[in-house]
Amino acid sequence: MKYKWWFFGLLLFLISLFFDKTIIDYATENRIIEFNEVAILFTTYTSWVFSFLLVGFIILIWKRKHIYRYLISSGIFFGLIWLIKTAIQRPRPFLEISLIPTETGYSFPSGHASFAFFSLIFIWQLFPKFKWIWLIIVILISLTRVYAGVHYLSDVIGGMLIGLFFSLLSLKQKLFKFKK
Repeated sequence: MKYKWWFFGLLLFLISLFFDKTIIDYATENRIIEFNEVAILFTTYTSWVFSFLLVGFIILIWKRKHIYRYLISSGIFFGLIWLIKTAIQRPRPFLEISLIPTETGYSFPSGHASFAFFSLIFIWQLFPKFKWIWLIIVILISLTRVYAGVHYLSDVIGGMLIGLFFSLLSLKQKLFKFKK
């Protein structure tokens, strides 16, 4: 049953590759002027640093025994994302359509989305009461990246799959042997 979700995610990623140009064009041509500033602020301040620090702080305060797993797996995950970005070197969507022209680096995978989804599993497992709130935040983080024109939809979906997979791997103790 759980493998169907991964298959669905991978299928969604592959389909999105074919429609990236259409989706980014639609998103940028149909922007709501009043929403642009909100989207810029939200996507700027909810970077991977936001997810890392907020979730790390929450774990440190309420579930301290899991902080080392979170910090170590986060460090490895940052390196993994950097390696993937460097290996693939996918350019960002057209700079003239971006609401945030200062974005640099490569597009795939979305660092914002990948780390937000990476953090989601920690929240989901350690703080189940807040999982839906963080899920909404993660979805907003991901969609505003496409809306702002700094990522393709496939960048966000790829980041989501990588983030979910790696965090599940680290929490299932296949990477680290920590007591619960």
